[in-house]
Amino acid sequence: AANRGLVSVTESGSVQSWKGTTGDLIWQRDYSEPVLDLLLLGPAAKQTVAVLRKGEIEARTMAGKHEWSLTTSQADSGLKAAFWAATASPDDAGTICAINAEADGGSPTSVHVKADTGKVAKTEELPKAVGTGLRRGTFMVVDAFVVTLVKGQLHAAPMCGGGDSSYDL
Repeated sequence: AANRGLVSVTESGSVQSWKGTTGDLIWQRDYSEPVLDLLLLGPAAKQTVAVLRKGEIEARTMAGKHEWSLTTSQADSGLKAAFWAATASPDDAGTICAINAEADGGSPTSVHVKADTGKVAKTEELPKAVGTGLRRGTFMVVDAFVVTLVKGQLHAAPMCGGGDSSYDL
């Protein structure tokens, strides 16, 4: 039988996992910094919850067991200051693609993290428009893309790397 449940996060940084059949609380973890996103990864029988915060990505089982964590300094030898967003790779279900950049959004990179181990598989630079959108707060994650609005141009860049597309508005 498949594991069915719900994972939620509050504005104050509390992550909770709930049993789908009864609504009972399975586990709860309170974080000191805001949670930017939650990702559910893997097959239903062995799902992992990835918790994205500015300073760290952490993985837990659906039962709440800590699997691994990765800080921004471990993710990039350039000691970037913050994770900004993450998504599951559309090409490799076992990989998380996270945007790691300086605190002001500069020098953004895509960090490819193996979801089962937390090890960095590779990093690659993202287009400059991504950093500008991060800095201005004019970005959003749409599926596996980071979409930014910069000087009247809409940019869509794959979060796992590759060229972006630009559209004049």
